This record gives sequence, C-alpha cells and structure tokens, in this order.
Amino acid sequence: VDVSQKVNNAIDMSELKHAIHAWKEYCAKRDDMQAALEKHDKSKSGKLEKDELKEYLTELNHGVAVADHEVDWVLSQADVLADGAINLQELAKATSAWYVYVEAKQNESACCVIA
Repeated sequence: VDVSQKVNNAIDMSELKHAIHAWKEYCAKRDDMQAALEKHDKSKSGKLEKDELKEYLTELNHGVAVADHEVDWVLSQADVLADGAINLQELAKATSAWYVYVEAKQNESACCVIA
C-alpha cells in the first residue's frame, strides 16, 4: 500500500480526513487511549517505543502480527515530536493512521471477477 504523503505545504482532502478522524478519535476515546498507553507502555516511559507500538497495533489488528515496515509507517505518520515514540496525544493519530492504512490495504486487495 503506497500511502506516502506529498510535501506541498498544503492539506489535501485525504490529509484533512485523516486529521479530523484523529481529532474525533482522541476526543471520544481519551480515557481508552490512556488505558491503552498504560497497558502497552512496558518501559513506563509515558510513551510507546517501537516494540510497544507494534504490540498495540497487533492488538488493534485482532491479534494478527504487524510487519515492522507497517509500524515504521505509523510512526512516520504519528510521531509529531520526532522522538521515535508515541505519546498520549500522538496515540490518537497513530490509531487513526493504522485504520486509514488498513482501509487502504483492504481497498487495494478488493477485486472483481467478470465472467
């Protein structure tokens, strides 16, 4: 799935959709995000390091393993502070990014057979 972003100093519709989804996710599920952070933050750093994020994404993926390149992509989308980890505010963006990624992946794999 190629979901790379263009650098054009403008927000396109897909980026706006993603931002609105992330904000709604954060507002609606702040307590759930806090609980998820506490559950997966094995290092007790207050943020999810890459391996902890992978565990969180695997949980979102119904226990199906998540590839390292997928974790890297989510980090690239959500790590606003660029510290290599996901804090509470970034977790909503990471969660939203994951669902956008999964949706794009599903749309890419959808096919139609015409006989």
